[in-house]
Amino acid sequence: MIKKNLLLTFAVILCGTASVAQNIGDYVVGYYVKAYINKKTNEDWRKKAFQSEWTKLNDNSVKNPISQADLEAIIQKLPTERNNENVLQKTTDFYNAIKNKSNETNIEELVVLPPKYEEWKSQSTGKPRFEEDKQELKQILEDEIGKDNPENDKPSKFLSWFIWLCIIGLSAALAYRFRKELKSLIGSKLDPNKQTNYETEPTETTDYQKEYKTLQLEVRQLKDFETDNAKLRTENKRLENENRELKKQIANLENGNSFKPKPDPISDPPKLPVNQPQTLYADAIVDDKFNKVAPNPNEDIIYELLLKSATTAEFTVFEGNKKQVLRNADKIDGCEKTGTNSGATGIQVENGEATLDDFGKWQITKKAKIKFV
Repeated sequence: MIKKNLLLTFAVILCGTASVAQNIGDYVVGYYVKAYINKKTNEDWRKKAFQSEWTKLNDNSVKNPISQADLEAIIQKLPTERNNENVLQKTTDFYNAIKNKSNETNIEELVVLPPKYEEWKSQSTGKPRFEEDKQELKQILEDEIGKDNPENDKPSKFLSWFIWLCIIGLSAALAYRFRKELKSLIGSKLDPNKQTNYETEPTETTDYQKEYKTLQLEVRQLKDFETDNAKLRTENKRLENENRELKKQIANLENGNSFKPKPDPISDPPKLPVNQPQTLYADAIVDDKFNKVAPNPNEDIIYELLLKSATTAEFTVFEGNKKQVLRNADKIDGCEKTGTNSGATGIQVENGEATLDDFGKWQITKKAKIKFV
């Protein structure tokens, strides 16, 4: 019974600790998903078509975080086509990249984002798009759960020590109480003038023998619990070490995914195959990459890529659709624009440059400069 009560106490403490960590992690995931949707949609649409979902995201807090199930349901309400983007798919990818934060407790690790989103910069300012969100989130977490101790990179370490001290203290108190009750019981049952070896079971067949055996069993159970407690501490240390190693491996994998080998400085770029087209056409630039590239022009084409090799090209505005650019300057987002299209009769273009990345996407390496005249 005693062993059962102690294990129950230990389980309650651990469950409480896990619940706090889960709340903080779920709040951070919900906070970042809201920030991402805010950057991919406009306020007018959110207040009309997305009003109830947006209210739920705004109600997200550390003490009452939005659940993973609710968050996934909200994401499914996003459009597949808005501002020339599949907002639903992009938000789903972002959520999948950060949802493992629900088990994290360290503030610095909670606010950090995967490299792909850390490096996502605004085209207008050139600053990281999540910088202000990260600073605000860090301040909220520090106010709610306390600022990290620079001498201890794990805030939960103090809590773990506190839990173990409580368990050890409770065990010691119960052991002392049982020892005291055992001596008192033996002293009241035996002849005080008769010297008795307390380590030896009495030979008389009395009710006391049953009580004595019961106490012996409970003492053995207490010793077994202390042994199990030591094993749990050892296992806990082993799991903490494995956790650290797994985090290192995950960090290495993430860094490996974002690493792009530099080309051999002494090797020439690959030449174009004989049957390779010399010119390609693209409709738009999204996140510094051409959205759709085709070998032939059509009414949606804005850019013309002049291939210099199989993986490098210069690009300019497609001559056949320059009138579209004069009517709508947003068509050339992703380029450096000078002047305004209002009243302009033509454009001057300084060619940009692009390279083909490992995923088959043409990545802008030098933006084209466009001047309205």
